[in-house]
Order: sequence, then C-alpha cells, then structure tokens
Amino acid sequence: MTETTARHVPGSSLPAWLRRIGPIALALALLAGIAAPVVAQDATPAATPGATAVAGTPVAVGSGILGLGDADISAAIAALLAVQADDGGFIGFSGESDPGVTVDAVLALVAAEEAGVETGTGIDDALDYLEVAGVAYAEVGAGQRAKLVLAVTAAGADETDFAGQDLWAPIEGGDTSPAVIGDGAFALALVTLAAVAVESERTGEFNDLLVSQQLEDGSWAFSADAAPGDGDSNTTALAIQAIIATGDVEDPAIAAGLAYLDTTRAEAGGYGFGPSLDGTPVVPDANSTAVVLQARLAALVPVDDPALVEDATVLAGFQNESGQFRYVDEMPEDNLFATVQAVPAIAGLPLPLAA
Repeated sequence: MTETTARHVPGSSLPAWLRRIGPIALALALLAGIAAPVVAQDATPAATPGATAVAGTPVAVGSGILGLGDADISAAIAALLAVQADDGGFIGFSGESDPGVTVDAVLALVAAEEAGVETGTGIDDALDYLEVAGVAYAEVGAGQRAKLVLAVTAAGADETDFAGQDLWAPIEGGDTSPAVIGDGAFALALVTLAAVAVESERTGEFNDLLVSQQLEDGSWAFSADAAPGDGDSNTTALAIQAIIATGDVEDPAIAAGLAYLDTTRAEAGGYGFGPSLDGTPVVPDANSTAVVLQARLAALVPVDDPALVEDATVLAGFQNESGQFRYVDEMPEDNLFATVQAVPAIAGLPLPLAA
C-alpha cells in the first residue's frame, strides 16, 4: 500500500524510536499496506506472552471479540469512504490515487460488509479504479499481483478476466523460486494466500516454500536476503495466516511463529513491529496489533482468551473520534494505513477474505 494524505512524516521532534524508521518502512507500505513500522527495539521478550494456538471456533464478525466493542466499524468505514477519490481510488504517497492503497481499502470494505456494515458503492468504485491502474501494479511483482488477486476475489470479481486479463495466470505458470515468487516471505505469504483464494493446484508448493523461509527464532522476515534477527511481527503474522489457510494447521511452524509474536507484545497488550532490542518497552502500533490479531484468530485462539481481549482493547483504543485510526499514540492524526489494516481485524476476519 501507499501512504495516507494525513500521514505524519517522522521528524526530529519525535522520540528516537520513531525516528529510526528505515527503508523497510517504505517497502512494507508499498507492498503490504502497512504503516511505517517501528524498527525492532531489542531481544528482550515482552512481559505478557499471548496465547498459543488451541482448538476453538472461528470468529465470524468483530462483535464476537471481547474488547472490540468499543471500536466502531461503521465510523471507520464512513471515514474511509469520505476520503475515497473521485476516480474510486485511495490516495498514496504521491498525493494521487494509488492501487496498493486501494487494494487494502477493498479488503477493509469487504470485511466491513461481512460484519454487516453498508459500504455503498465504495467497493465497485474501487474496482473500477483498479481495472485501470491495477494491471501495472500487478506487473511490479508477485506480491503486488497476489494482493490484487486477494482483493478482486474478496470482492467477488473474476480474477481470470479482470481488466481483460487473467491476473493469477503469471503466478500459476511461474517458477516457484523465491526470486520469482517475490522479494521475500511477505510477498510469498501473499502469493500463498492468493493461491488459497483461487484454489490453485500449486498451493502446497507455495506453502512449503513459505515454511522453509522461517527463521530460527520462529519469525519470518520481509526481505529475501534476511539474516537472523531480521524477522518482524507483520511478516510473521501474515505467514501464519497463509499457512493456516492452506489447511496445514498442524505444522510446527505455526506454534513457533506464535511464540515469536509473543516477544513483540507490549506489556499492556498490543504489538510492535519487533521485539525490544535494548530493554526499552515494546511500543504497540495499530497496524502490527491488527495483523497479529488476525493471525491469532486464524490460529483459533479463543475470543475470551485474556491476552486476546487485552490486545483487542488496545486496537480499539487507537480509533480516533473521526472514525479513522492512528498509527501510534505519538502520532495522533488519522492514518489511512492504520484504518484499512484495523478494519478486518475488528471484523474478526483473517485472510484470505471470501466473497
């Protein structure tokens, strides 16, 4: 995804931990629709680990998640629709409609509809924009193509004939090597999720490749050239959702990934981009908290689990009076990244979303 018009650019007036945002922030934002992350802060685990995967009942909508009752999906969607451009897109870094942002907005709008919230013509208008701009976006890489497929299928459109082409075919017929599938585990997780959405015969191949990219600490890293310690909560949470979506629910990689996510948890709930690296407390952000909640729901963590309730309450607390969400408390302005990321989690819906 790209940036929001209200996005605050980190500057010297911000705390040091916010000023350390590096190039990965732009990469995550451009590919994943996730706001500029907090760079991992230290190797010390958070004080209160979250629950591990247990048998349970999948959550249908956010009203079933204790702690999210204070989050207003309707207000979030109203605020989201209010900033939709005339061409149907949503604004990115350039100040113009951006296909990456729009893809994530479609996923948020679909999730809201699953939760019973009216979205008007928002989804159709966004798809109209993507029919024009989405093809070039898909050609950037496999991760972008997979994200577009996820949005198109979630909205009930035909990915085999979208803007006059079969969006999934280049991935279905391509090489399974990481260099071709994507730039790293984040892109590969998106490919795996999209493969599930289109019922690809190659889903198992993509899943196996994704599992093979797990690092020793249980995490997954955004980049393909990841070294030990490069993992992050956002990529790990997406990978967990992808592996579970394939039906590989007994894979030990899931439990290891959830254990890593525990180390990125703030003491009072919520998640940061990575664990603490210098003993300072983990600072939760809306985006990381949302995607980790989706992973934990995919893993069937009970909705009354105390840690899940605490995390959900933290996410709800990031919602501003406008209906949009802020990224972190130190950046209190509305953030479109945070808003589109939070809505599916509020709705209690892991990826991939079904039409």
